[in-house]
Amino acid sequence: MEELLVQEDDRDLFQDEEEQLASISDHKSKRQRCFHFLWEHKSRVGILSAVLFLLLWWVLLKTTDNACDASLSPAYSQDRQVNKKMCSSHVSEDLSRTEATDAFNNDDDDGVDSLDFAVLGNFGRDGFCCQLDVALELQRHLHIRPTQFVLNPGNAFYPAGIKHANDAQVRTSWKDVYTPRIPWYSTRGEAEAKGDIEALKELSSLDEFFIFEDLYYEKFVFSKNKTFSVHLIFIDTPSLLRSKEKQNDPQLLWLRERMELGNTSTIIVVGFHSPHSDQNLVKFLVPVLENESKPASIYFSGRERTLQWFQAPSTHYFVSGAGAQVLYGEKPFKEARDLYAVREEGFLACSITMDADTKIISMKTAMVNRLGKMVKLIQSPIH
Repeated sequence: MEELLVQEDDRDLFQDEEEQLASISDHKSKRQRCFHFLWEHKSRVGILSAVLFLLLWWVLLKTTDNACDASLSPAYSQDRQVNKKMCSSHVSEDLSRTEATDAFNNDDDDGVDSLDFAVLGNFGRDGFCCQLDVALELQRHLHIRPTQFVLNPGNAFYPAGIKHANDAQVRTSWKDVYTPRIPWYSTRGEAEAKGDIEALKELSSLDEFFIFEDLYYEKFVFSKNKTFSVHLIFIDTPSLLRSKEKQNDPQLLWLRERMELGNTSTIIVVGFHSPHSDQNLVKFLVPVLENESKPASIYFSGRERTLQWFQAPSTHYFVSGAGAQVLYGEKPFKEARDLYAVREEGFLACSITMDADTKIISMKTAMVNRLGKMVKLIQSPIH
């Protein structure tokens, strides 16, 4: 009897072991089938993984973007207030030097005259989105290096421009944010195109430091010792893109005429859109800027929220659209040559110089980030 019980126990034990082995074998088989399936469809799996990764990245970008934009006051609200909280801790309080001013001060010899200015676009966000950080570093630069003016290529009053010259955002996005007060030569961005152009003109008539004479206008500015001058031309790319007669658009005809008739060889054109960001601008604006008889020396834009530079045969192209809130999904110029791009909040500090003996005119441009670090120094002769 005992022997029968032992035999039954042994059979049960063997049966359990066989079931365990079968289970393990089944698991291995499933795992192998799974690996085999993934291997056979590896291209599809890779594509699906890439799509999921890009979708997650896009969601994170939009979440960050919306979090920044959610801090903004409603458009045209008179209750707007300047944000006082910075994105970063600014350790350096040295008002005697910065990396950019050190680079520029090397040119301050007896035989060199200079024209200094800054370029800052896409900044109007009530002090939010790291606007205060960039403003602080711009203030340090202006305090150390005598700077004659700021070029504003647009989006000073985000997201929808201003309706009146006394709109609260004039104070919260510009007047109460930037010191010391020097002339800001301005053109319209997409934000200002949603507002009232007459309000911009009225602001220009009431505040001597905000210059906006019309949709497109020109100025001649002189170096510190008045040994050379620069022709500033401001154009309105939002209206140019909406024009149905781009080749014969009055603005393009005016631009071509003013470039030809100007009495200085150094021409700086300022517009909101990069000429290489839209095929219509590539087709109709670039040929005017790079015409053989008298091309533009430099073109500044501010739509892309980055700091960028590249050089065409006759013209330097710069983007300074990182006055507040960089978009990390932003793409650089199309068909770029010798491109340098950095996705950091910041501004451009520029110094045009002329040697008294050689009469050679050149420009140094420092890309300065929101912490005051000079991330790139570009220096080149200009015609």
